[in-house]
Amino acid sequence: MIISLKQKFNFILKNINIKKLNTNYKIFAFGRNVNGKITVRHRGKLLKKSYKTIDYYRSLLNIRCIICTFEYDSIRKTLLSLLSYSIGIFSYIISIEHTRIGMQIYTTFYEKIYIGCVTLLKNIKINAKINCIELRLFNGAQLSRASGTFSKIVKKTNFFTVIQLKSGKLQRINKWCLATIGIILNFNYYLFRYKKAGLLRLKGVRPHVRGVAMNPIDHPYGGGEGKKSKKTICMSPWGKLIKGKKTKKKKLNEV
Repeated sequence: MIISLKQKFNFILKNINIKKLNTNYKIFAFGRNVNGKITVRHRGKLLKKSYKTIDYYRSLLNIRCIICTFEYDSIRKTLLSLLSYSIGIFSYIISIEHTRIGMQIYTTFYEKIYIGCVTLLKNIKINAKINCIELRLFNGAQLSRASGTFSKIVKKTNFFTVIQLKSGKLQRINKWCLATIGIILNFNYYLFRYKKAGLLRLKGVRPHVRGVAMNPIDHPYGGGEGKKSKKTICMSPWGKLIKGKKTKKKKLNEV
């Protein structure tokens, strides 16, 4: 009788307790403060979720691990891969394209590297696609973690590696920081459509009223007889500019 890899790993997982990796995702305020007053608009109660702890550090060097399963995560738009290390440790990572069940991946500084492996930025070739990049040493992956994202290595110097993010910005990072090779799974996440309003309500999004339909006291666009064209300047209900005004400050590592 031939047993597939998926059946084999599912049999292993039944006899192992992985509850320590799952915790309750507690949300205390649904857009309201202690007195029950709405402080954040258009936010309501959502479904109870479980949070799966992800290993962003990948600090087990030269220890081979196998991808056991791909699991759904209620918080992210990507799948998670459950890794089984040869020393008996289990951990979750964000799934990467072109990986499959039974594939071996590891963290290494010396051996030949391929998709899914973690290594130093100085060991990766220029124009290679990478994800889950450390911004600072030993801080864990902080960049390119969203679904379908990746970064490219543009330039290398004696001490730094310049990478290009998905937004097009250039970031200068220490060459001893870790990064994963490949693209995050679910590249076409933006094609998903909410077919009914109930799906958004389950995610905690409440219905909102257009500013044109309000009274003049409630919104700068309000008032008038019938339908009225909106004003040229986009403003919030409190009269502040919401478009065209730059709010982001330039970080130290940006080029």
